[in-house]
Amino acid sequence: GHPSGEGLPYPRAAARLMDMNTTRIAVIASATAVVCWALKAVAIGAAGGPGRSPLEGPLFALGLACFVVAVCSFALSVVGRPEWWAKCATVAGAMVTVVVFAVVSGLAVDQLATAAQWAWGEMSLWLPALAVLGGSTWFASRQTVRTA
Repeated sequence: GHPSGEGLPYPRAAARLMDMNTTRIAVIASATAVVCWALKAVAIGAAGGPGRSPLEGPLFALGLACFVVAVCSFALSVVGRPEWWAKCATVAGAMVTVVVFAVVSGLAVDQLATAAQWAWGEMSLWLPALAVLGGSTWFASRQTVRTA
C-alpha cells in the first residue's frame, strides 16, 4: 500500500500500520538493549570487576542507543497521533522520562550498593530495559489491523 494510506479500506489503517512498525522496533530495540547490557555484565565479571574490560564501554553505548530507540518507538506506538507536533512532544516526553528514571535509579543504586557490588548497578540498566520490552511486547500483542 501507499504510505499515505490511499487504497486502504479504513482511514486509520495507515496509522495502525505505522504503530505496529514502531511497536516492532520497540520490541527489537529493547531486547537488544537487554542483551547488550547482559553481555556487559558478563564482560565485567569475566574481567574481574568494573573498568577492566575493553567491551564494557562499547556494550554500554550500544545498549543505551537501543534503549533510547526502544523508549521513543514505544511512546510513539502508544500515542499513535499523526500530527508532527504530537510525535515530537511524545519523543521529548519519553526522553525526559528516561533521564528522570536514570537519575532516580542511579541514586537508589548508590544507596543500596557498595563498589564491590557492581551487579546492583547493572540492575539499574536491566530493569528499565526489561520493563520497556515487557510493555512493548504486551502492546504489540494487543494490536490488530483490519484488512477486510
